[in-house]
Amino acid sequence: MKEYKNSIGIVGYWFATNYGGVASYYSLCQNLKKWGYNPTLIENPYYYTDKEGEDVFSRNFFRKCGMEICEPYEMKDLDQLNKKADIFILGSDQVLTRSSIRSFGKLFLMQFADDDKKRIAVSASYGGDSLDGDEKILEYARNELRKFSSISVREFKGLEITREKLGIRSDFMIDPIFLTTAEQYKKLGDVAVLENKEISEKQEPYLLAYILDPTSDKKEGIVQLSSMLNIKIEVALDGRKFTHDKNLSAMDLAGDTLPELDFQQWLYYFSNASYIITDSFHGASMAIILNKPFIIYANYQRGFPRFKTLIELFNIKERLIESSKEITEELVKKSIDFQKINEIMQLHRIKAKEWIVNAIETDKKKLRSVEMPKKTVNALLDLKKCVGCGSCVSVCPLNAIQLKYDEWGYYRAYVDENICVDCGKCSKVCPALKLPVNNNSTIPECYEFITNDENILQNSSSGGFFTVISKQILKKGGAVVGAAWTKNFGVEHIIINDMCDLKKLQRSKYLQSYMGSIFRNIKKILESKQTVLFSGCPCQVAGLNAYLGKDYDNLLTIDLLCGNAPASGFFKKYLSEAFPEGLNGYDFRSKIYGYNAETVTIEKKNGEIIHLRGIKEDAYQRVYHNHTMCAPHCESCQYQKLPRYGDITIGDFWGLSAKDKTTDVSKGVSVVLCNSEKGRKFLTSIPEDQYKIFKQVPLEWLGGNGYAIGNSNNYASSARDIFYSAIQHMEFSKAVNYALKPNHGEYRTLYENANTALMFDSSSSRFIFDANVWEEYTINGKIILHVKNNQWKMRRYANLPLVKALAKDQKYIFSIRFRIKSKYHLINFHVRDAGTGCIQLINSFEIPSNNDGNQWYEIKSEFVADTDLYDQFMIGASQVSGENNYFIIDYINIIESKEGKQ
Repeated sequence: MKEYKNSIGIVGYWFATNYGGVASYYSLCQNLKKWGYNPTLIENPYYYTDKEGEDVFSRNFFRKCGMEICEPYEMKDLDQLNKKADIFILGSDQVLTRSSIRSFGKLFLMQFADDDKKRIAVSASYGGDSLDGDEKILEYARNELRKFSSISVREFKGLEITREKLGIRSDFMIDPIFLTTAEQYKKLGDVAVLENKEISEKQEPYLLAYILDPTSDKKEGIVQLSSMLNIKIEVALDGRKFTHDKNLSAMDLAGDTLPELDFQQWLYYFSNASYIITDSFHGASMAIILNKPFIIYANYQRGFPRFKTLIELFNIKERLIESSKEITEELVKKSIDFQKINEIMQLHRIKAKEWIVNAIETDKKKLRSVEMPKKTVNALLDLKKCVGCGSCVSVCPLNAIQLKYDEWGYYRAYVDENICVDCGKCSKVCPALKLPVNNNSTIPECYEFITNDENILQNSSSGGFFTVISKQILKKGGAVVGAAWTKNFGVEHIIINDMCDLKKLQRSKYLQSYMGSIFRNIKKILESKQTVLFSGCPCQVAGLNAYLGKDYDNLLTIDLLCGNAPASGFFKKYLSEAFPEGLNGYDFRSKIYGYNAETVTIEKKNGEIIHLRGIKEDAYQRVYHNHTMCAPHCESCQYQKLPRYGDITIGDFWGLSAKDKTTDVSKGVSVVLCNSEKGRKFLTSIPEDQYKIFKQVPLEWLGGNGYAIGNSNNYASSARDIFYSAIQHMEFSKAVNYALKPNHGEYRTLYENANTALMFDSSSSRFIFDANVWEEYTINGKIILHVKNNQWKMRRYANLPLVKALAKDQKYIFSIRFRIKSKYHLINFHVRDAGTGCIQLINSFEIPSNNDGNQWYEIKSEFVADTDLYDQFMIGASQVSGENNYFIIDYINIIESKEGKQ
């Protein structure tokens, strides 16, 4: 008889009628036995009131497998469990959600355990819960988890929650379902055929649809996939005892739906399926283990972070879909690299075993504490306020800190608690925790600057100041530090010493740059007495100042009048989807159409050069300029105000043409703020032959540029949080539409295949407007729009939603019949993008001088849509001006022309 060592109590939802959960706990228990331990399943404290009762497939299966199940103890008697085991393990599935902690906290957090007992969390899951909104739950979980010996979590998001919300260390571990091999699961499933005469051995191929939450879309997808594969359907539903009939009705595939299955029957259908489609995390996991081709529906009701972890872990992003529209022939036929998946799976099996055995075997006093260091930036700073400046990375004497991507792709500081000795040096130089001393001027001198070198001017975003000052530094043997593109179109700060490399640092780059430990290298150069010019965002200059801790005469710092620096993760996602073939080059702020902030020049892999101009053509700019991508740390930035942190501040001098009529700004102009005496020293050293314009002007001319003066401050769009959520699971362009458009980019399916974009119907259609400006009435079936007194001003629109998006370059026929009474001589009709506010004039009608408001006018004209963004028809309040004036509509139509696209 095998001799077992430690007795281990297994805590968690093993008793629930959840196929995946049963597989997970079965796998954990069987592997613990295989490794020489004696696991016991801890019974549900609510056993006697459990509505699912004694006779459920989960308990029956574990008894059949010979698993020991302890007698049930009520919550008040859980301390009796100390007699049953030496070690307690908290299992995996959704055991750390708020609802689980409320209901089972005393058991799951092992509040009952004596001090000499080990508490171990194995691949514990928060599901989709972030523990927000309940400080009592947070504090309770924090206090009890501190008493654990070792903690591992199942989702990458769980690492962040445990660290940031609870101040607890944790390691990532694959779900225990993966610890058991495909062969073992198949053997278990084959027994179902032998034991149950109603289940016959499957001979013909079938599509297994394992669906927890049926919808009409999923039904359509299953039927479509079955047709594409030319195989029959077998639908398996959630195993919970009281939901099968309800889900059967919702699924509406009764003839293809299996009866209620026990766990081994469930395994049998998975093992013998030809293809699997599922909205279940464990269903997807089982398909991966069994190496079955599969498609996963993103199931937000069941906790999206676990789906996200799964697709990232195995690099199977393309297998996750939002809707059945994404089930294409290309997706279905695309092969899955199961060899690579199996290698990853085996690696994580080994890691999981090593982690679990170490947690069990190592003396409790020798195990690393689960409490995080208390003096680090991670302990003291909300991660979302980390600007990624790298000051902490450079100052750490043990290299225990790295800048890594957060969930959106922002560089944040992450402390490796295995290396950290909690010296606190990182938090002392963090500018987000404490602003460094700043003795710069609160009333800096303001200059306009234009280089006289036409080549520099053409290749600079604004007036060429940065290139001119950098050349002066390099000529004298100094070094220049700035932001450069990487090979994969990220941005990182680099140090250059050669004039030939200066072009790498030119031009704006609208994303966050990677800093790494560059401050450490800058300090070495400074202490060698070489001059250094550092340019960057104000937060990066503040970080450098904090790290250095003193002023260097041979250091010139230049900060930028920046708007915001979105995540490089956003930008790379945009590029990969918009240009899947790849790029050779990407330039923001191209001057191909003159000096502006919105033209991008792109070189494709095949050498083709394209120019995208503004929000009508470029999805990235749609969410950049309106601050929809604004980083949490950029919102209400504390580094942009006066006094500035750089010796010099530079940027675009927007609006200068209205202030200084003598300066030609058509090719670009820089604003330069001199913030310190050192800055003045470098400015006065620039030879006169290096500039065309360099003159002082009033500081007030800067206006709101860079949020440096006055009451202006950086901000995030109201759509920012919607975009940040959507981008986690949508394509970039879809996430943009979802965040910016009132209809989230979805139109009435009635018109999906029709040629009608707008057919105004006064009985069901209504304009959208500010009720403080407009009033709307229906009289005799006609819509009457009236502008309230003294509200007839510019940019006060009444908008009518289109029922179908317009297509770029498509010719449309616009027709309208209306009456108008107005003091204005024109009425202009536009189409508009609700998200960004960009508009296109589609018709301008000159109101006859003898018009008295009683004349009906009919217009029929053609226009070509200049972008595919428009989702509204628009009129302006300024054109329905004057007391008692009005606009009456009989009909409005926008219909595709038969001539098609231009």
